[in-house]
Amino acid sequence: MNSLLLKIIGVLIIITDYVGLLYFNNNPFLRFIGMMSFPLYGFLLVESYMHIKDNPKRLFRYMISILLLALLTEPIYDKLYFGNYFVISSQNVIFTLFISLICMIINDKLIKKIDKIVSFLVVVYFAIFSMLFNSYYGLFGIL
Repeated sequence: MNSLLLKIIGVLIIITDYVGLLYFNNNPFLRFIGMMSFPLYGFLLVESYMHIKDNPKRLFRYMISILLLALLTEPIYDKLYFGNYFVISSQNVIFTLFISLICMIINDKLIKKIDKIVSFLVVVYFAIFSMLFNSYYGLFGIL
């Protein structure tokens, strides 16, 4: 199974979530199925990072593309979930993935130079930051 197929499966799963939200009165079963896309996207994020971590130019472009996607989709997320185009109380799941990517980059650099306890504390710091930033999945999304 290649990454394109995993992305297509992820999109189909997340569409199930939105159908459950919009057309079936927030159906818990459809929403649960839709939430299964997050681990899939998390896996793809880690795999992508492992392939491009030694190429600073590609890594920077990857970071910027995820950040831009998070910023572009935030008004749509806010409108769907809260009925308004600008809501500060919650950020979409792509922000969680972006924060996870930053955490992976920092940890990858630290783990080679500093001990694993510091690396663990970095993960805890980013998990708490994600929770305070109100990103979707918050603390658990980073962990």
